[in-house]
Amino acid sequence: MARIGIITAMPTEVWPLIRTWLVRRRGHGGRNFRFFESEGAIALPGGIGHQAGLRAASAMLELYQPETLVAAGLAGGLTPHWTLGRTLLAAEVIDSATGAHYRTAAGEGVVVSSRVIAGAAEKLRLHCEFPEADAVDMEGAAVAEIANRSGVRFLAAKAISDNLEFDLPPLNGFVDAEGRFCSGRFVLSAFAHPKWWAKIVQLKRISDVGAQHLTRLLNQVIKSEVPALRDRISTGTPNTKS
Repeated sequence: MARIGIITAMPTEVWPLIRTWLVRRRGHGGRNFRFFESEGAIALPGGIGHQAGLRAASAMLELYQPETLVAAGLAGGLTPHWTLGRTLLAAEVIDSATGAHYRTAAGEGVVVSSRVIAGAAEKLRLHCEFPEADAVDMEGAAVAEIANRSGVRFLAAKAISDNLEFDLPPLNGFVDAEGRFCSGRFVLSAFAHPKWWAKIVQLKRISDVGAQHLTRLLNQVIKSEVPALRDRISTGTPNTKS
Protein backbone atom coordinates (compact mmCIF):
# COMPACT_ATOMS: atom_id res chain seq x y z
CA MET A 1 0.00 0.00 0.00
CA ALA A 2 1.35 3.42 -0.96
CA ARG A 3 0.95 6.17 1.61
CA ILE A 4 0.42 8.92 -0.98
CA GLY A 5 -0.93 8.72 -4.53
CA ILE A 6 -0.17 11.75 -6.68
CA ILE A 7 -2.33 12.47 -9.73
CA THR A 8 -1.16 14.97 -12.32
CA ALA A 9 -1.98 15.59 -15.95
CA MET A 10 1.46 15.42 -17.59
CA PRO A 11 4.87 14.07 -16.49
CA THR A 12 6.52 17.43 -17.14
CA GLU A 13 4.55 19.03 -14.30
CA VAL A 14 6.33 16.87 -11.72
CA TRP A 15 9.39 15.71 -13.65
CA PRO A 16 11.94 17.11 -11.17
CA LEU A 17 10.23 14.93 -8.54
CA ILE A 18 9.71 11.67 -10.45
CA ARG A 19 12.65 11.53 -12.86
CA THR A 20 14.55 8.99 -10.72
CA TRP A 21 11.52 6.98 -9.60
CA LEU A 22 10.83 3.44 -10.79
CA VAL A 23 8.56 3.34 -13.86
CA ARG A 24 5.92 0.62 -13.90
CA ARG A 25 3.25 0.10 -16.56
CA ARG A 26 -0.04 -1.32 -15.32
CA GLY A 27 -3.45 -1.77 -16.88
CA HIS A 28 -6.79 -0.63 -15.53
CA GLY A 29 -10.20 -0.34 -17.17
CA GLY A 30 -8.83 -1.41 -20.55
CA ARG A 31 -6.16 1.32 -20.55
CA ASN A 32 -2.44 1.23 -19.87
CA PHE A 33 -1.00 3.67 -17.34
CA ARG A 34 2.59 4.61 -16.57
CA PHE A 35 3.12 4.87 -12.82
CA PHE A 36 6.19 6.30 -11.11
CA GLU A 37 6.97 4.57 -7.82
CA SER A 38 9.05 5.64 -4.83
CA GLU A 39 9.24 4.45 -1.25
CA GLY A 40 6.75 6.97 0.09
CA ALA A 41 4.58 7.85 -2.89
CA ILE A 42 3.28 6.79 -6.29
CA ALA A 43 2.71 9.30 -9.09
CA LEU A 44 0.47 8.92 -12.12
CA PRO A 45 0.46 11.44 -14.96
CA GLY A 46 -2.98 10.40 -16.14
CA GLY A 47 -3.85 12.93 -18.84
CA ILE A 48 -5.46 16.32 -19.25
CA GLY A 49 -9.01 17.11 -18.21
CA HIS A 50 -11.82 15.97 -15.95
CA GLN A 51 -12.43 12.54 -17.48
CA ALA A 52 -8.72 11.74 -17.52
CA GLY A 53 -8.54 12.78 -13.86
CA LEU A 54 -11.41 10.46 -12.95
CA ARG A 55 -9.76 7.53 -14.74
CA ALA A 56 -6.35 8.18 -13.21
CA ALA A 57 -7.63 8.57 -9.66
CA SER A 58 -9.70 5.39 -9.98
CA ALA A 59 -6.71 3.45 -11.30
CA MET A 60 -4.48 4.74 -8.50
CA LEU A 61 -6.98 3.75 -5.81
CA GLU A 62 -7.67 0.28 -7.14
CA LEU A 63 -4.08 -0.65 -7.97
CA TYR A 64 -2.21 0.96 -5.05
CA GLN A 65 -4.75 1.73 -2.29
CA PRO A 66 -3.04 4.96 -1.12
CA GLU A 67 -4.02 6.53 2.19
CA THR A 68 -4.12 9.99 0.58
CA LEU A 69 -4.86 11.15 -2.97
CA VAL A 70 -3.11 14.34 -4.08
CA ALA A 71 -4.28 16.34 -7.10
CA ALA A 72 -1.01 17.96 -8.14
CA GLY A 73 -0.06 20.16 -11.04
CA LEU A 74 0.44 23.57 -12.53
CA ALA A 75 -2.33 26.14 -12.27
CA GLY A 76 -3.30 29.57 -13.49
CA GLY A 77 -3.54 32.45 -11.05
CA LEU A 78 -6.97 34.04 -10.69
CA THR A 79 -5.95 37.15 -8.77
CA PRO A 80 -2.94 39.46 -9.15
CA HIS A 81 -1.60 37.98 -5.91
CA TRP A 82 -1.02 34.58 -7.49
CA THR A 83 2.01 34.86 -9.76
CA LEU A 84 4.64 32.57 -11.25
CA GLY A 85 6.20 30.14 -8.79
CA ARG A 86 3.79 30.63 -5.90
CA THR A 87 2.50 27.37 -4.47
CA LEU A 88 -0.85 26.52 -2.97
CA LEU A 89 -1.94 23.63 -0.78
CA ALA A 90 -5.63 24.36 -1.12
CA ALA A 91 -8.32 23.98 1.51
CA GLU A 92 -11.08 23.61 -1.07
CA VAL A 93 -11.60 22.62 -4.70
CA ILE A 94 -14.65 23.72 -6.68
CA ASP A 95 -15.94 21.98 -9.80
CA SER A 96 -16.84 24.87 -12.11
CA ALA A 97 -19.17 22.67 -14.17
CA THR A 98 -21.30 21.30 -11.33
CA GLY A 99 -20.72 23.77 -8.52
CA ALA A 100 -19.64 20.98 -6.16
CA HIS A 101 -17.29 22.03 -3.35
CA TYR A 102 -14.72 19.59 -1.97
CA ARG A 103 -12.81 20.18 1.25
CA THR A 104 -9.26 18.89 1.53
CA ALA A 105 -7.52 17.34 4.53
CA ALA A 106 -5.35 20.44 5.04
CA GLY A 107 -4.45 23.74 3.48
CA GLU A 108 -5.59 27.27 2.74
CA GLY A 109 -7.15 28.91 -0.29
CA VAL A 110 -9.39 27.73 -3.11
CA VAL A 111 -8.81 26.09 -6.50
CA VAL A 112 -11.54 25.97 -9.15
CA SER A 113 -11.40 23.22 -11.78
CA SER A 114 -12.25 24.12 -15.37
CA ARG A 115 -13.26 21.79 -18.17
CA VAL A 116 -10.99 23.67 -20.61
CA ILE A 117 -7.41 24.93 -20.62
CA ALA A 118 -7.89 28.43 -19.27
CA GLY A 119 -6.45 31.29 -21.28
CA ALA A 120 -6.74 34.92 -20.19
CA ALA A 121 -10.44 35.26 -21.09
CA GLU A 122 -11.43 32.06 -19.28
CA LYS A 123 -9.39 33.02 -16.21
CA LEU A 124 -11.14 36.37 -16.08
CA ARG A 125 -14.54 34.67 -16.41
CA LEU A 126 -13.72 32.25 -13.60
CA HIS A 127 -12.42 35.08 -11.44
CA CYS A 128 -15.77 36.85 -11.83
CA GLU A 129 -17.87 33.72 -11.28
CA PHE A 130 -15.81 32.35 -8.40
CA PRO A 131 -14.30 35.40 -6.66
CA GLU A 132 -13.18 33.24 -3.74
CA ALA A 133 -10.91 31.15 -6.00
CA ASP A 134 -7.16 31.72 -6.03
CA ALA A 135 -6.19 29.47 -8.95
CA VAL A 136 -7.60 27.35 -11.77
CA ASP A 137 -6.67 23.80 -12.70
CA MET A 138 -8.40 21.05 -14.66
CA GLU A 139 -8.18 17.73 -12.81
CA GLY A 140 -8.51 18.71 -9.14
CA ALA A 141 -12.27 18.30 -8.88
CA ALA A 142 -12.11 14.92 -10.61
CA VAL A 143 -9.56 13.60 -8.13
CA ALA A 144 -11.59 15.10 -5.28
CA GLU A 145 -14.73 13.36 -6.54
CA ILE A 146 -13.06 9.95 -6.52
CA ALA A 147 -11.44 10.54 -3.13
CA ASN A 148 -14.75 11.69 -1.65
CA ARG A 149 -16.59 8.71 -3.10
CA SER A 150 -13.97 6.30 -1.74
CA GLY A 151 -13.52 7.90 1.67
CA VAL A 152 -9.78 8.53 1.39
CA ARG A 153 -8.00 11.74 2.34
CA PHE A 154 -7.64 14.34 -0.39
CA LEU A 155 -5.12 17.12 -0.94
CA ALA A 156 -4.67 19.64 -3.74
CA ALA A 157 -1.09 20.82 -4.36
CA LYS A 158 -0.64 23.46 -7.05
CA ALA A 159 2.09 25.75 -8.38
CA ILE A 160 1.26 28.84 -10.41
CA SER A 161 2.69 28.82 -13.93
CA ASP A 162 0.66 31.60 -15.55
CA ASN A 163 -0.83 34.70 -13.99
CA LEU A 164 -4.30 36.12 -14.52
CA GLU A 165 -3.39 38.20 -17.57
CA PHE A 166 -1.12 35.69 -19.31
CA ASP A 167 -2.80 34.35 -22.44
CA LEU A 168 -1.93 30.86 -23.59
CA PRO A 169 -1.50 29.65 -27.16
CA PRO A 170 -4.70 27.92 -28.40
CA LEU A 171 -4.04 24.55 -26.74
CA ASN A 172 -7.52 23.09 -26.27
CA GLY A 173 -7.82 21.77 -29.82
CA PHE A 174 -4.73 19.63 -29.37
CA VAL A 175 -5.98 17.49 -26.47
CA ASP A 176 -7.53 14.20 -27.59
CA ALA A 177 -10.38 12.24 -26.00
CA GLU A 178 -7.93 10.31 -23.82
CA GLY A 179 -6.50 13.50 -22.34
CA ARG A 180 -3.26 13.29 -24.31
CA PHE A 181 -1.65 16.43 -25.66
CA CYS A 182 -0.95 15.91 -29.38
CA SER A 183 2.44 17.61 -29.44
CA GLY A 184 3.31 16.61 -33.00
CA ARG A 185 0.15 18.12 -34.39
CA PHE A 186 0.67 21.22 -32.25
CA VAL A 187 4.23 21.72 -33.53
CA LEU A 188 3.08 21.43 -37.14
CA SER A 189 0.34 23.97 -36.50
CA ALA A 190 2.75 26.29 -34.70
CA PHE A 191 5.00 26.41 -37.76
CA ALA A 192 2.09 27.96 -39.63
CA HIS A 193 1.43 30.51 -36.85
CA PRO A 194 4.63 32.50 -36.11
CA LYS A 195 2.70 34.76 -33.75
CA TRP A 196 2.49 31.81 -31.34
CA TRP A 197 6.24 31.30 -31.13
CA ALA A 198 7.09 33.82 -28.42
CA LYS A 199 4.21 32.57 -26.27
CA ILE A 200 5.31 28.95 -26.70
CA VAL A 201 8.86 29.76 -25.61
CA GLN A 202 7.54 31.71 -22.63
CA LEU A 203 5.11 28.94 -21.73
CA LYS A 204 7.93 26.38 -21.67
CA ARG A 205 10.00 28.61 -19.40
CA ILE A 206 7.25 29.35 -16.90
CA SER A 207 6.11 25.71 -16.87
CA ASP A 208 9.64 24.62 -15.94
CA VAL A 209 9.73 27.19 -13.14
CA GLY A 210 6.34 26.04 -11.89
CA ALA A 211 7.43 22.38 -11.92
CA GLN A 212 10.44 23.17 -9.74
CA HIS A 213 8.29 24.94 -7.15
CA LEU A 214 5.64 22.22 -7.26
CA THR A 215 8.31 19.60 -6.61
CA ARG A 216 9.40 21.42 -3.46
CA LEU A 217 5.82 21.49 -2.20
CA LEU A 218 5.23 17.82 -3.00
CA ASN A 219 8.43 16.80 -1.24
CA GLN A 220 7.10 18.56 1.86
CA VAL A 221 3.78 16.75 1.50
CA ILE A 222 5.47 13.36 1.07
CA LYS A 223 7.64 13.97 4.14
CA SER A 224 4.68 15.55 6.03
CA GLU A 225 6.75 18.66 6.64
CA VAL A 226 3.76 21.00 6.26
CA PRO A 227 2.76 21.55 9.93
CA ALA A 228 -0.99 21.85 9.30
CA LEU A 229 -0.87 18.80 7.05
CA ARG A 230 1.05 16.74 9.60
CA ASP A 231 -1.41 17.61 12.35
CA ARG A 232 -4.49 16.85 10.24
CA ILE A 233 -3.12 13.57 8.87
CA SER A 234 -2.19 12.40 12.35
CA THR A 235 -5.82 12.80 13.43
CA GLY A 236 -7.18 11.12 10.31
CA THR A 237 -9.35 14.08 9.32
CA PRO A 238 -11.20 13.15 6.08
CA ASN A 239 -12.26 15.35 3.22
CA THR A 240 -15.92 16.32 2.99
CA LYS A 241 -18.17 17.53 0.19
CA SER A 242 -20.49 20.49 0.64
